[in-house]
Amino acid sequence: MQPTAPIKPFFLDVDAADRAALHTALDQILDTSTLILGPYTDQFEKEFAAYVGTKHAVSLNTATSALEVQLRLEGVENRIVGVPTNTNFATVAAIIHAGGEPVFMDMDEKTFMPRLSHVEELLRAQPLLAGLMWVHIGGVISPDMAEIASFCKSNGLFLIEDCAHAHGSVLDGKHAGTFGVSGAFSFFPTKVMTTMEGGMIVTDDADYASAIRSYRNQGKRAGAYNALHVDLGSSWRLSEFGAAFGLRQLAKLDAMVARRAVVANIYVEAFKELGIQYVDFSHMTAASNYKVIAILPEHLTLAEAKDAFASEGVILGGGVYEIPCHSQPVFQTLDLCGSSFPIAEKYCGRQFCLPITSGMNHHEANRVVEAMRKIFSR
Repeated sequence: MQPTAPIKPFFLDVDAADRAALHTALDQILDTSTLILGPYTDQFEKEFAAYVGTKHAVSLNTATSALEVQLRLEGVENRIVGVPTNTNFATVAAIIHAGGEPVFMDMDEKTFMPRLSHVEELLRAQPLLAGLMWVHIGGVISPDMAEIASFCKSNGLFLIEDCAHAHGSVLDGKHAGTFGVSGAFSFFPTKVMTTMEGGMIVTDDADYASAIRSYRNQGKRAGAYNALHVDLGSSWRLSEFGAAFGLRQLAKLDAMVARRAVVANIYVEAFKELGIQYVDFSHMTAASNYKVIAILPEHLTLAEAKDAFASEGVILGGGVYEIPCHSQPVFQTLDLCGSSFPIAEKYCGRQFCLPITSGMNHHEANRVVEAMRKIFSR
């Protein structure tokens, strides 16, 4: 009998039809020698905008670049930007690279995100606050999202969304990325959909979209003479083949999200059975389920859990996030970390994410659940 293959947290959803279409696309790209900013990029941007329901979408080489561009367009240099401490390094680094001053917010133990009360508290403590970089952690949109957007608008704060985890996530009919002035999606290889590497900004503002296109192309404005650089941009363009890859992924995004939902619901039922605390997403119209976040029992450390699951043939996915940003060494040199973040410090090191991909089936999900039952009952 062949040994059972380990269940891994990463799966590239590319079938035979995708391969054939991508071979055709590659031939067309090579035949035309249009390697960037060509018809595949145009089509991908139009279809992604239509998918999320915005007037514009602009592709970039990475989501990290997309975050920085959004912040530059908001003029954050020497201004204060609120950001969750429970996020990826890149979210905070983008604020700093854009010249802003990040100020962290703690999280709520039920959502692993700040709530409206955290935003209100931040504005009281930082009356010069310019705006928020919001993060849809694990693909979950906060149940407070509409209220947070309204609060920002009423108080003259910009709201930018980090949607790196939230492809296909919808709350009350609104896609992630449509609550603020703009939202940035990631197409990193491990994300819900991928272009191998890449990012996308969505917005309804035509001038904003035009400026993004300039920033990604060394500051050259559309229609301007090619030698004129009018913005301090960079080389942040997505390749044509990346766009072709993204079109194939986007065409089946809803199907991939639906398959992830099946696995997520199996996990949720097991969490309820075992009394495991988890981040609820039932308030959403649809969740990407990039991660299903849960809290370890008190008797297990994260390192012990990873080893125990691995011994059962289950590789845990990357957490969100084991070390909150205010505790990361790179940010300790900045005068940003004087506040207290008790909830993040209590829970981040104890969160775990079971493997979930669009390639998993009921059998594999149940294998993971059986391993969890065995480990947690020890």
